[in-house]
Formats: sequence, C-alpha cells, structure tokens
Amino acid sequence: MESFLEEQNRQAKLSSRTLSAALSALISDSPNDNESLSELHQQITLPTIALATALRLSTTDYRLIFHPVTRDPSKSTTAHHYEIQNTSMIDIATHKIIRPDSVLKIGEDGRIGEKMLVVSPAVVRDQKDGNGRVMVCKPTVLVKLDEPMGKRSRGIRALGAWTPSWFGGDDGVE
Repeated sequence: MESFLEEQNRQAKLSSRTLSAALSALISDSPNDNESLSELHQQITLPTIALATALRLSTTDYRLIFHPVTRDPSKSTTAHHYEIQNTSMIDIATHKIIRPDSVLKIGEDGRIGEKMLVVSPAVVRDQKDGNGRVMVCKPTVLVKLDEPMGKRSRGIRALGAWTPSWFGGDDGVE
C-alpha cells in the first residue's frame, strides 16, 4: 500500500508540473515559481486525485468523458454557441463564465471562438438499469473568443425612471 501511495504522489507532482507549464503558456501573467506550483498541487491536483480515488472505490460506475481537444492538443478546436449548454466555458481574456445568454458574436456556423484548454473532463454516472448516463459534472473549457463578450443590458432599470412617454403619453416636452 505504501508503494502505491508513493507512486500516486509522484504522478500527482508530475501532473501538477505539467498543468502549471500548460497554464503558464496560455496565461502570460501567471508566475511559474515553486510557490504557485505548490498551491496548484495542494488546491487542484490533490483534491482531484482524492475524488478520483473515491469514484474508483464506489460501487456506482462513473466515467470521465474527455473532450476532443485533449486528444490532440496541436489541433485547434472550434467552440460553438450550441455547446455552451453542455460545457462550462470560461473566456480566457476576462476569466468570465460564458453563459447561454452572454452577448457574443456568433458566426454563421455558430462559431464563437477557439477552445484552448480543457480544465476538467465531464463526469458521468451510468444508470443502474443500464439505460444511459447522467452527467454529474460538465466539462470545463478555456475559450479564446473571436470577439470580446458584450455587456448584458440590465433590463428595465437601465432605462431610468418610468415616464408617461413610455406609453405614448405626454413626456413633458413642449
């Protein structure tokens, strides 16, 4: 058991270094020092390994569904608007979550940008009766948008106070 834990720890540190290198290549302002590597290891990698171990020991079947961009990172993958429902997308420039109602420039083919990095794969649970799967956790993907996200309107509050002119009445201007 001790050799298993040692090997698991060795692979976890290797994963942390690999992830840190990938992130520093994508995000120019991320420091690549031992302190940030240690934080990444403690806050992301170790909890992920603990969750993976718990899932493996569970009697329910869970699966990780890897996104196509993780299979061949040298190929660019287009991000489409219709994928927002089933994928947690984060704008790499602003670090904001891209929502279905986000103001985006959408190409004729539905393109909104390019997928840069899969932060986490989807987690699905097999149904006990064998009829399908339930998505437990959507995949999280960093996306470089073709155009910056626009600002959503604040609805009626953005228009100011109610005036009679809204209903075609006298607006007080003579």
